[in-house]
Amino acid sequence: MQAAVDADRLQRELEAILGPRRVSLRPVDLDTYARDMWPRLLLGYREGRMPSARPYAVVWPEHVREVVAVVKLAREQRIPIVPYGGGSGVCGGAVPVLGGITIDTKRMQQLRAVHGAELICDVEAGLSGERFERELARRGYTFGHFPSSIYCSTVGGWLATRAAGQLSTKYGKVEDRCAGLTVVTGRGEVIETDGPSRALRGPSWTQLLLGSEGTLGVITSARLRLSPAPQLQVFRGFEVDDVAAGVAAIRRVLQKGLRPAVVRLYDELDTLISSLGHQESAGEPERVVLAADRDRSAAGVAGSAARGARWAGGAAGRSREGQASAQGRDERGAGPEPAGQPAGRHGGREDRAARLPADHRARGRADPYRGRGRADVPRARGGGRARSR
Repeated sequence: MQAAVDADRLQRELEAILGPRRVSLRPVDLDTYARDMWPRLLLGYREGRMPSARPYAVVWPEHVREVVAVVKLAREQRIPIVPYGGGSGVCGGAVPVLGGITIDTKRMQQLRAVHGAELICDVEAGLSGERFERELARRGYTFGHFPSSIYCSTVGGWLATRAAGQLSTKYGKVEDRCAGLTVVTGRGEVIETDGPSRALRGPSWTQLLLGSEGTLGVITSARLRLSPAPQLQVFRGFEVDDVAAGVAAIRRVLQKGLRPAVVRLYDELDTLISSLGHQESAGEPERVVLAADRDRSAAGVAGSAARGARWAGGAAGRSREGQASAQGRDERGAGPEPAGQPAGRHGGREDRAARLPADHRARGRADPYRGRGRADVPRARGGGRARSR
């Protein structure tokens, strides 16, 4: 049950910290921040059921010191705090079940620095995932984290939920890519966890805070590990007879030491849904597709991809590589910017297109940074065969 709060007093004190334009007690805003993408809440909203729990106020800080001030105010008045990123969660984690102040971090959205020599960047928690990856791509790097919600989630949300992405087979999950955090605790203290951890005793505070879902503090920024953007991407799809054969193929590839950026298995239902309306010959037996995307430097990818095709094909079935409908692609992209060059000078689409092999340009190959992280293999034929997307 929500406790009684003096709304006028709370609004005055919050506006003294943030100004009137970054504080809201309007019912429309309170209703919006009363839910995330939890299907149960969305279905209720469609049926006209309004949320039973709403925040007392919503604020949009732009600096860590403002977060500190809001947290201290909430502590003095014994009001809960709910950190809010993109609102893309599907488990109701952002629902203010006890009311409180919702802190939307999306105005804290700066990519502060990219340290190419160390492959490290400093980024604020409110930056959206899609913008974050685009900014890195302009400089020739990638974070390697591509969740399905990349267009509507934030860096801070990834960290608070220990998110995994479509490229986690190669790059690891978000906790593997995090070197340190800046967090405002429930007492309003700012802690930074990116110190010389090997010289310190005790638990890793970074790993403790990752996945804490806002219960231990508000993540305001992070130091994250980067990788050079891939110079080459190879997409392959392999048809297999059933899910068990596909699982065996994946196991065999990984046990051989290969780490494709993406390896996904689609069952018959996915196949049926994805192939609806696709005009191709029917009558072939129902199969499923094993999709793989390997991104590496141009020097070593060809041999590795060929070995992966043999191993996966031996365990799973025939490869779709070489068929007219199999769009296996080799795409070259720009590497890290030369020292001393302005950010983005060598990262434009025209410059990257010029670096594609001549035969790829002739066939109209796509920009290697467009849609990266999705295994773009073809639609499968027949009503029950799988398709990777």
